[in-house]
Amino acid sequence: MNVLKQQLKRSLFLVHSSCERALLRAIKFFIKFTRRKISIAYYSGNQFDGTGAQLQRLASVYALSKYLEIDFIKTPLSGVTVHPTDPFRTEDDYSQYLTRVENFLQLEAQDLNVQDPDCKNIDFSIITTLALVKVVFHNAFQKCRIHLNVFQANSIIDYWPELIPNFVRVNRNELNSTKLENNGASIAIHYRQGVGGFPIYPGQKISRQIDLDNYTNLLRKCIDDLREAERIGITVFTDSPQEETNFTPPKEQLVQWLGTPGFDGNKVTIIPTDFQPIKSLASNRVSVSIEHGGNPLDAFAVMTQVDVLIMSRSSLSYLAGLLNLNGTIYFPTNFWHSPLRSWKKFRDG
Repeated sequence: MNVLKQQLKRSLFLVHSSCERALLRAIKFFIKFTRRKISIAYYSGNQFDGTGAQLQRLASVYALSKYLEIDFIKTPLSGVTVHPTDPFRTEDDYSQYLTRVENFLQLEAQDLNVQDPDCKNIDFSIITTLALVKVVFHNAFQKCRIHLNVFQANSIIDYWPELIPNFVRVNRNELNSTKLENNGASIAIHYRQGVGGFPIYPGQKISRQIDLDNYTNLLRKCIDDLREAERIGITVFTDSPQEETNFTPPKEQLVQWLGTPGFDGNKVTIIPTDFQPIKSLASNRVSVSIEHGGNPLDAFAVMTQVDVLIMSRSSLSYLAGLLNLNGTIYFPTNFWHSPLRSWKKFRDG
């Protein structure tokens, strides 16, 4: 019964996806036919979120602009949420990191004055294909430029995730500074756990954290598939600390933590994960490295270059998977974003 239900759900999604893509093609044709002057920007407003979420939203808005052949306007990010294992603690470190996030993706942006009185600004918290249809058709015969400030375009891109790898790339300087040192096959795992203990955060139905046994079993299969490789390097990127940790968020970000698991109004307690099952896979041929925290952008750049990427339920590894053009990508079955057709799914529940 569950299998039938999943097949029906999948079939309905494919039909919906086909309709969304057809509608987006029609919008693109209409914009070109009417020669409408439209621009779009990722506008984060006063919303703070993790590095992965900010980059995914930015990439989605940019990919949409490139597909529709409309101008993309680059705007500054409001900020990123500081997590317990992040390395930036001082204001200077955080400022430098935010600048790096803003320039991490290679984006072709226009410098246009959207404050011009002849420019009509329209704000969207979430933009959908139908909302885009209304904007384009309702303003079809106006002479003024239309500028869209968009916080989230995932609701469109999730039906056409291929648009991101078609149009988005990581800045070459970032890739050059994070070249892989391993001479053999490379495997990266992103293990997102949050505060530990399989928490369910506000607005989510299941935990982002996945049982470590699922990763360990999949790793055994990957090692076997790479039997011809002389050496295999496994790197686990995780937000899990090495020991139980109490973390006090920056005062200006306390509101971002309200109502989240483990937060008592002042600090949050993080329970570490024991990675011994993965460490036990090490041998003369297989090396295992556990990266607790560190710079998320460095981890991201590595994940876009490895031979095998095993994702978590996280925007960071999801976007890295979309931008890893040559590797084998494993996608957790119950993740809420859409996989590429070439990706392999693994059990995560």
